[in-house]
Amino acid sequence: MNVTLRPFQASDFDTVMSWIDGPETLSLWAGATFTYPLDKEQLQRYLDKAGERYPWRSLFGVLDPDEKLIGHIEFSDIWPHLSLRFARILIGDPDARGKGHGQAILRQALALAYERFNVARVDLGVKKENLLAINCYRKAGFKDIGLWPEAIDTPIGWIDVHWMTHTRKEQTP
Repeated sequence: MNVTLRPFQASDFDTVMSWIDGPETLSLWAGATFTYPLDKEQLQRYLDKAGERYPWRSLFGVLDPDEKLIGHIEFSDIWPHLSLRFARILIGDPDARGKGHGQAILRQALALAYERFNVARVDLGVKKENLLAINCYRKAGFKDIGLWPEAIDTPIGWIDVHWMTHTRKEQTP
């Protein structure tokens, strides 16, 4: 399965908003970054911050082979030659779930992280109960680092975060 990562843009907002069916979905995807209901103003501020105030953040829309927007991924805390973090990873299109897109997104994102930013390590955090995501990350070569209890205060309560890391040496050609 192939996917393409391209810069996240305002034309993606309606599609992303359609994926968020309640405060729990929003909190699981974005922690406390947004409030429910998600709207264009919040997404525009998110996009503006990434481009202006936080140049160490890059946002991407995920396109399937038919160029349909099916997901989103954020690269944050980018420290070239050192590390970056994947955040707000979502396969939002329900029809795209369970079809191998998660591995395809991670392959593309890891290649981009190692090539464009020349980092040695990519980190991510995931809700500890999200076993499907944790297994997807492990399959892509991420290693378990540990648990950060009550890491994020969200409208649905505190989230315990399972931290994982992937190093350049795990990257396959």
